[in-house]
Amino acid sequence: MEIKISTTTTIEEIKSWFSAQFQQLKIEFFLDEDHDGRFSSEDMIMDNNVEIGSIRETGSDGVLKISRKTTVSALERLFQESFGVNVEVFRRSGNLWLLTIATDNLSLSEQNELAAASLKKPIHESQIDYIDLNELE
Repeated sequence: MEIKISTTTTIEEIKSWFSAQFQQLKIEFFLDEDHDGRFSSEDMIMDNNVEIGSIRETGSDGVLKISRKTTVSALERLFQESFGVNVEVFRRSGNLWLLTIATDNLSLSEQNELAAASLKKPIHESQIDYIDLNELE
């Protein structure tokens, strides 16, 4: 799977492409103005019409190539190192979107399967991954 990313590519174009590949996952883009590598909900870019060229300080145009075996951490690193943008992957869990930071070692396919399984059964409070939920607070 691949997508060409250029200065004029919008966040929406990348999000749509990613969601078409992994229906139960989504990516969000973040600014890291204090350059500490940590993000909060206040750092999330809400305008999906923003072009990549306007939010990156480093990186260049290119093609992002991933597979179903690509881990979440590898994907996030690729975006940062290749294109100079910060992304975080979220996984659907029932009606919630969980930040996958506690499970970044899993592949995109594994994350997608976890999310799909969560939609097949009711979620009980004891099943919620509190580490993932608390990351954006």
